[in-house]
Amino acid sequence: MAIIDVSELLPHARDEDESKWLVEGLIAHASLGLCGASPKTGKTWLGLQMALAVSTGTPFLGHFKTHKARVLFWECEDSAKLLAERTSALIRGHGLPNPEPGHLQFAVEPAHIDTSDGLNRLRQVLSETKAELLILDTFNRSHALNESLQTHASQLITALDSLRREFNVALLGTHHVSKAGKSGQGGKALRGSSVIHAGLENSLYLWATETPGIIRAEPESKYGAPEAFIYEQVAGEGSMRLTRIEESARPVPFVTKRTKRLERERRKKRARAGGR
Repeated sequence: MAIIDVSELLPHARDEDESKWLVEGLIAHASLGLCGASPKTGKTWLGLQMALAVSTGTPFLGHFKTHKARVLFWECEDSAKLLAERTSALIRGHGLPNPEPGHLQFAVEPAHIDTSDGLNRLRQVLSETKAELLILDTFNRSHALNESLQTHASQLITALDSLRREFNVALLGTHHVSKAGKSGQGGKALRGSSVIHAGLENSLYLWATETPGIIRAEPESKYGAPEAFIYEQVAGEGSMRLTRIEESARPVPFVTKRTKRLERERRKKRARAGGR
Protein backbone atom coordinates (compact mmCIF):
# COMPACT_ATOMS: atom_id res chain seq x y z
CA MET A 1 0.00 0.00 0.00
CA ALA A 2 1.41 3.39 -1.03
CA ILE A 3 1.91 6.12 1.57
CA ILE A 4 0.91 9.57 0.25
CA ASP A 5 1.88 12.86 1.86
CA VAL A 6 -0.86 15.43 2.33
CA SER A 7 1.14 17.96 0.29
CA GLU A 8 0.58 15.73 -2.75
CA LEU A 9 -3.16 15.54 -2.21
CA LEU A 10 -4.08 19.18 -1.57
CA PRO A 11 -3.34 20.55 -5.08
CA HIS A 12 -5.55 17.83 -6.58
CA ALA A 13 -8.32 18.64 -4.10
CA ARG A 14 -8.26 22.30 -5.17
CA ASP A 15 -8.36 21.36 -8.86
CA GLU A 16 -11.27 19.01 -8.23
CA ASP A 17 -13.16 21.64 -6.26
CA GLU A 18 -12.89 24.15 -9.11
CA SER A 19 -13.95 21.70 -11.80
CA LYS A 20 -16.75 19.77 -10.09
CA TRP A 21 -19.51 22.31 -10.68
CA LEU A 22 -21.88 22.65 -13.62
CA VAL A 23 -23.48 25.58 -11.80
CA GLU A 24 -21.03 26.96 -9.26
CA GLY A 25 -22.01 26.09 -5.71
CA LEU A 26 -25.39 24.68 -6.78
CA ILE A 27 -25.21 21.78 -9.24
CA ALA A 28 -22.20 19.45 -9.30
CA HIS A 29 -21.17 17.24 -12.21
CA ALA A 30 -22.86 13.83 -12.17
CA SER A 31 -25.02 14.69 -9.15
CA LEU A 32 -28.64 13.92 -8.32
CA GLY A 33 -31.03 16.60 -7.09
CA LEU A 34 -34.51 18.09 -7.12
CA CYS A 35 -35.90 21.60 -7.40
CA GLY A 36 -38.84 21.59 -4.97
CA ALA A 37 -41.55 24.22 -4.81
CA SER A 38 -45.28 24.78 -4.51
CA PRO A 39 -47.31 24.88 -7.74
CA LYS A 40 -46.99 28.10 -9.79
CA THR A 41 -43.76 29.15 -8.06
CA GLY A 42 -41.76 29.06 -11.29
CA LYS A 43 -39.97 25.71 -11.22
CA THR A 44 -40.10 25.26 -14.99
CA TRP A 45 -38.93 28.83 -15.65
CA LEU A 46 -35.97 28.25 -13.33
CA GLY A 47 -35.16 24.90 -14.94
CA LEU A 48 -35.23 26.43 -18.41
CA GLN A 49 -33.01 29.32 -17.35
CA MET A 50 -30.51 26.84 -15.93
CA ALA A 51 -30.65 24.80 -19.14
CA LEU A 52 -29.94 27.90 -21.23
CA ALA A 53 -27.17 29.11 -18.91
CA VAL A 54 -25.31 25.79 -18.89
CA SER A 55 -25.77 25.15 -22.64
CA THR A 56 -24.38 28.61 -23.48
CA GLY A 57 -21.83 28.87 -20.66
CA THR A 58 -23.41 32.06 -19.33
CA PRO A 59 -24.13 32.90 -15.65
CA PHE A 60 -27.19 31.26 -14.12
CA LEU A 61 -29.58 33.94 -12.83
CA GLY A 62 -26.98 36.46 -13.99
CA HIS A 63 -24.77 35.48 -11.05
CA PHE A 64 -23.62 31.84 -10.76
CA LYS A 65 -20.79 30.73 -13.04
CA THR A 66 -21.53 27.74 -15.25
CA HIS A 67 -19.49 25.09 -17.02
CA LYS A 68 -20.63 25.00 -20.65
CA ALA A 69 -22.10 21.59 -21.37
CA ARG A 70 -24.76 19.74 -23.33
CA VAL A 71 -28.20 19.80 -21.72
CA LEU A 72 -31.24 17.58 -22.20
CA PHE A 73 -34.52 19.06 -20.96
CA TRP A 74 -37.16 16.34 -20.60
CA GLU A 75 -40.64 17.84 -20.47
CA CYS A 76 -43.37 15.53 -19.11
CA GLU A 77 -46.06 18.12 -18.47
CA ASP A 78 -46.22 21.10 -20.84
CA SER A 79 -46.61 21.20 -24.62
CA ALA A 80 -43.78 21.75 -27.09
CA LYS A 81 -45.41 25.05 -28.08
CA LEU A 82 -45.37 26.40 -24.51
CA LEU A 83 -41.82 25.16 -24.04
CA ALA A 84 -40.70 26.98 -27.19
CA GLU A 85 -42.45 30.19 -26.11
CA ARG A 86 -40.83 30.14 -22.67
CA THR A 87 -37.39 29.35 -24.05
CA SER A 88 -37.63 32.18 -26.58
CA ALA A 89 -38.81 34.57 -23.86
CA LEU A 90 -35.80 33.71 -21.67
CA ILE A 91 -33.34 34.08 -24.57
CA ARG A 92 -34.73 37.56 -25.28
CA GLY A 93 -34.97 38.55 -21.62
CA HIS A 94 -31.38 37.57 -20.88
CA GLY A 95 -29.95 38.67 -24.21
CA LEU A 96 -28.52 35.19 -24.73
CA PRO A 97 -27.11 33.74 -27.92
CA ASN A 98 -28.90 30.72 -29.30
CA PRO A 99 -27.25 27.56 -27.96
CA GLU A 100 -24.88 25.86 -30.37
CA PRO A 101 -26.38 22.91 -32.27
CA GLY A 102 -26.61 19.89 -29.99
CA HIS A 103 -26.00 21.82 -26.77
CA LEU A 104 -29.67 22.16 -25.71
CA GLN A 105 -32.16 19.50 -26.74
CA PHE A 106 -35.72 18.83 -25.65
CA ALA A 107 -37.73 15.64 -25.24
CA VAL A 108 -41.45 16.36 -24.94
CA GLU A 109 -42.90 13.01 -23.96
CA PRO A 110 -43.64 10.93 -20.86
CA ALA A 111 -40.52 9.64 -19.09
CA HIS A 112 -41.83 6.49 -17.30
CA ILE A 113 -38.80 6.04 -15.06
CA ASP A 114 -40.73 3.35 -13.19
CA THR A 115 -40.68 0.96 -16.16
CA SER A 116 -37.86 -0.83 -17.96
CA ASP A 117 -39.09 0.49 -21.34
CA GLY A 118 -39.11 4.04 -20.00
CA LEU A 119 -35.59 3.75 -18.58
CA ASN A 120 -34.34 2.24 -21.83
CA ARG A 121 -35.83 5.18 -23.73
CA LEU A 122 -34.01 7.58 -21.42
CA ARG A 123 -30.78 5.63 -21.91
CA GLN A 124 -31.19 5.82 -25.68
CA VAL A 125 -31.70 9.60 -25.68
CA LEU A 126 -28.90 10.25 -23.18
CA SER A 127 -26.56 8.17 -25.33
CA GLU A 128 -27.54 10.11 -28.46
CA THR A 129 -27.39 13.59 -26.92
CA LYS A 130 -24.29 13.04 -24.73
CA ALA A 131 -25.88 15.39 -22.19
CA GLU A 132 -24.00 16.33 -19.03
CA LEU A 133 -27.15 17.79 -17.44
CA LEU A 134 -30.61 16.23 -17.57
CA ILE A 135 -33.50 18.35 -16.30
CA LEU A 136 -36.66 16.33 -15.70
CA ASP A 137 -39.84 18.44 -15.59
CA THR A 138 -41.61 17.22 -13.56
CA PHE A 139 -40.44 14.36 -11.35
CA ASN A 140 -43.97 13.49 -10.20
CA ARG A 141 -45.17 13.24 -13.83
CA SER A 142 -42.32 10.89 -14.76
CA HIS A 143 -43.80 7.82 -13.05
CA ALA A 144 -47.00 6.19 -11.81
CA LEU A 145 -45.78 5.06 -8.39
CA ASN A 146 -46.73 6.27 -4.93
CA GLU A 147 -43.94 8.60 -3.78
CA SER A 148 -45.10 8.31 -0.17
CA LEU A 149 -44.34 4.58 -0.01
CA GLN A 150 -40.75 3.87 0.97
CA THR A 151 -40.38 0.96 -1.46
CA HIS A 152 -41.74 3.00 -4.39
CA ALA A 153 -39.63 6.05 -3.52
CA SER A 154 -36.55 3.85 -3.28
CA GLN A 155 -37.27 2.37 -6.71
CA LEU A 156 -37.51 5.85 -8.24
CA ILE A 157 -34.30 7.15 -6.67
CA THR A 158 -32.48 3.95 -7.64
CA ALA A 159 -33.64 4.36 -11.25
CA LEU A 160 -32.42 7.95 -11.46
CA ASP A 161 -29.15 7.11 -9.74
CA SER A 162 -28.52 4.32 -12.23
CA LEU A 163 -28.82 6.83 -15.09
CA ARG A 164 -26.53 9.25 -13.29
CA ARG A 165 -23.84 6.63 -12.83
CA GLU A 166 -24.13 5.04 -16.26
CA PHE A 167 -23.93 8.31 -18.21
CA ASN A 168 -22.00 10.47 -15.72
CA VAL A 169 -24.83 12.99 -16.00
CA ALA A 170 -26.11 15.50 -13.47
CA LEU A 171 -29.84 15.09 -13.00
CA LEU A 172 -32.19 17.75 -11.64
CA GLY A 173 -35.91 17.04 -11.41
CA THR A 174 -38.59 19.59 -10.60
CA HIS A 175 -40.89 18.46 -7.80
CA HIS A 176 -43.57 19.67 -5.39
CA VAL A 177 -43.15 20.39 -1.71
CA SER A 178 -45.77 19.02 0.66
CA LYS A 179 -48.69 21.16 1.81
CA ALA A 180 -47.11 21.30 5.27
CA GLY A 181 -43.69 22.18 3.85
CA LYS A 182 -42.13 25.48 4.87
CA SER A 183 -38.98 27.50 4.46
CA GLY A 184 -35.92 26.25 6.30
CA GLN A 185 -36.86 22.56 6.14
CA GLY A 186 -34.71 21.74 3.14
CA GLY A 187 -35.51 18.35 1.62
CA LYS A 188 -37.82 17.52 4.51
CA ALA A 189 -40.35 19.81 2.83
CA LEU A 190 -40.50 17.62 -0.28
CA ARG A 191 -43.62 15.66 -1.08
CA GLY A 192 -43.21 11.92 -0.63
CA SER A 193 -41.12 9.55 1.44
CA SER A 194 -37.98 10.74 3.23
CA VAL A 195 -36.13 8.19 1.07
CA ILE A 196 -36.30 10.73 -1.78
CA HIS A 197 -34.50 13.41 0.22
CA ALA A 198 -31.93 10.91 1.49
CA GLY A 199 -30.90 10.03 -2.07
CA LEU A 200 -30.18 13.61 -3.18
CA GLU A 201 -26.81 15.36 -3.39
CA ASN A 202 -27.68 18.95 -4.26
CA SER A 203 -31.10 20.54 -4.57
CA LEU A 204 -32.97 23.84 -4.59
CA TYR A 205 -36.15 24.73 -2.71
CA LEU A 206 -38.20 27.71 -3.88
CA TRP A 207 -40.53 29.78 -1.72
CA ALA A 208 -42.90 32.55 -2.76
CA THR A 209 -42.69 35.83 -0.89
CA GLU A 210 -45.22 38.58 -0.32
CA THR A 211 -43.59 40.56 -3.12
CA PRO A 212 -44.88 39.40 -6.53
CA GLY A 213 -42.10 38.10 -8.74
CA ILE A 214 -39.62 37.66 -5.87
CA ILE A 215 -38.66 34.08 -5.02
CA ARG A 216 -36.47 32.86 -2.16
CA ALA A 217 -34.22 29.95 -3.14
CA GLU A 218 -32.71 27.70 -0.48
CA PRO A 219 -29.94 25.44 -1.84
CA GLU A 220 -28.93 22.21 -0.15
CA SER A 221 -25.75 20.29 -0.92
CA LYS A 222 -23.68 17.47 0.47
CA TYR A 223 -20.63 19.45 -0.67
CA GLY A 224 -21.15 22.28 1.81
CA ALA A 225 -23.72 24.71 3.12
CA PRO A 226 -24.65 27.11 0.31
CA GLU A 227 -26.43 30.29 1.38
CA ALA A 228 -30.04 31.05 0.56
CA PHE A 229 -30.65 33.83 -1.95
CA ILE A 230 -33.50 35.63 -3.66
CA TYR A 231 -34.13 36.19 -7.33
CA GLU A 232 -36.54 38.27 -9.35
CA GLN A 233 -38.78 37.19 -12.24
CA VAL A 234 -39.36 40.12 -14.60
CA ALA A 235 -41.75 39.61 -17.51
CA GLY A 236 -41.61 41.93 -20.49
CA GLU A 237 -43.16 42.05 -23.93
CA GLY A 238 -42.44 38.51 -25.09
CA SER A 239 -39.54 38.19 -22.68
CA MET A 240 -38.70 36.85 -19.23
CA ARG A 241 -35.65 37.54 -17.07
CA LEU A 242 -34.65 35.75 -13.87
CA THR A 243 -31.96 37.54 -11.88
CA ARG A 244 -30.41 36.99 -8.47
CA ILE A 245 -30.69 40.13 -6.35
CA GLU A 246 -29.25 41.16 -3.02
CA GLU A 247 -31.61 40.31 -0.18
CA SER A 248 -30.53 43.37 1.82
CA ALA A 249 -31.71 45.59 -1.01
CA ARG A 250 -35.31 44.42 -0.82
CA PRO A 251 -37.12 42.98 2.21
CA VAL A 252 -39.08 39.88 1.21
CA PRO A 253 -41.27 38.54 4.03
CA PHE A 254 -42.69 35.09 3.39
CA VAL A 255 -46.30 34.46 2.54
CA THR A 256 -47.75 32.53 5.49
CA LYS A 257 -51.23 31.98 6.89
CA ARG A 258 -50.34 34.31 9.76
CA THR A 259 -49.14 37.14 7.52
CA LYS A 260 -52.25 36.80 5.36
CA ARG A 261 -54.48 36.94 8.44
CA LEU A 262 -52.66 39.98 9.82
CA GLU A 263 -52.94 41.75 6.49
CA ARG A 264 -56.70 41.09 6.38
CA GLU A 265 -57.05 42.49 9.92
CA ARG A 266 -55.05 45.61 8.96
CA ARG A 267 -57.29 46.19 5.95
CA LYS A 268 -60.42 45.84 8.08
CA LYS A 269 -59.08 48.37 10.61
CA ARG A 270 -58.23 50.84 7.84
CA ALA A 271 -61.69 50.36 6.33
CA ARG A 272 -63.41 50.96 9.70
CA ALA A 273 -61.26 54.04 10.38
CA GLY A 274 -62.10 55.44 6.98
CA GLY A 275 -65.82 55.02 7.59
CA ARG A 276 -65.87 57.18 10.74
